[in-house]
Amino acid sequence: MTNATTENTTAVEKAEQALAEARSTLEERLAARQIATTRVDVIESAWTRGDDSISAAEKIEAEAEVSRMETLIPAAERAVKIAERKLKSLTPVLAEKVADALNDSIFGTPAEVATAAPVKGSDTPKVYVVEVGERRYAGQSIHNQGDFSVSGGAITGDVEIIVTGPDYMAPFDSLDVVTHLRSRGVITGGHGVLRGPSVQERVKGVFAATFRIDSTLPLMPIISAVSESSVRHLEGFDQSFKRQTYSHYLDAETAAGSSRAEFINETVDDDGIRRANVDVSLFIRPINGARMEAIQRQAEEFMAASFSKHKGIKYVGTIEKANVTTEAHIFDVARPAGDNLAIAGLKVTAHLTFVSKAAE
Repeated sequence: MTNATTENTTAVEKAEQALAEARSTLEERLAARQIATTRVDVIESAWTRGDDSISAAEKIEAEAEVSRMETLIPAAERAVKIAERKLKSLTPVLAEKVADALNDSIFGTPAEVATAAPVKGSDTPKVYVVEVGERRYAGQSIHNQGDFSVSGGAITGDVEIIVTGPDYMAPFDSLDVVTHLRSRGVITGGHGVLRGPSVQERVKGVFAATFRIDSTLPLMPIISAVSESSVRHLEGFDQSFKRQTYSHYLDAETAAGSSRAEFINETVDDDGIRRANVDVSLFIRPINGARMEAIQRQAEEFMAASFSKHKGIKYVGTIEKANVTTEAHIFDVARPAGDNLAIAGLKVTAHLTFVSKAAE
């Protein structure tokens, strides 16, 4: 690993830590506001019932905490945005993807990823790719860890391609670039007549055009380690299953009991390619007369869609293989009488293999 790469990796790690701390601070302040707001409501409710055991000073203190958090939360939100922009500047996911696609291409010289556009020409032709604007995934802004989209899946955003050369150099053909990026699978969206963006001559010997990159998959993630704590990012999706089931699939409500992710093992080959095997399980049981057959069918479809091939998961990798299985599961449900009732349910498991590049 070169010194430059090491320095950038260190910078990315520092930026990731800064972002994690900023998000943690924001979460703490949001939670503190909620606690204080609830405390105010509890006090007012107690007074309404005639309970005078809580003093006015306690309410004043709770209201002051609400006010303090409402002042501090916007500052925490700004800190998160600043940290996100800093991390994004160090992780040019789209620019790397485009530069890689251009390196076998039409310009006859390797493309380089740059953090800023060059401002003067060069003696020989050079090609630069600069990521601009905001990356988006599924219509929402996303952020990145290392060179990996934490939201996973396809990314959309803008990059500038800048070509420098002697003063007499002619502009490049942007349609040729679009055609080439389509052939390499980097640009996949859009229909109708194919057009290239306008090419501008910024100064003598510097031509640039901005390209919209639609629905491109992220590069293979570079991850230092995959562990039990890493795969926890895969948990908590049972609430999403319940919302989806209530809204679209079943006449009667069904309960998603819980979800669990289990790190099984991993291998790293001589090229540093890691394959981590992870099982993600959804435990569900029917309530209110919901049909087991309908629950099973929807749960299997939900798991297959949630953990589809090529999808990326934060800190774990990109899904290389996915297989969904279902087995019976017995829930022990506590009853008011104090004993437990055994209720038949299902355990639906996605057996996943994640691929990533082990950090050097």
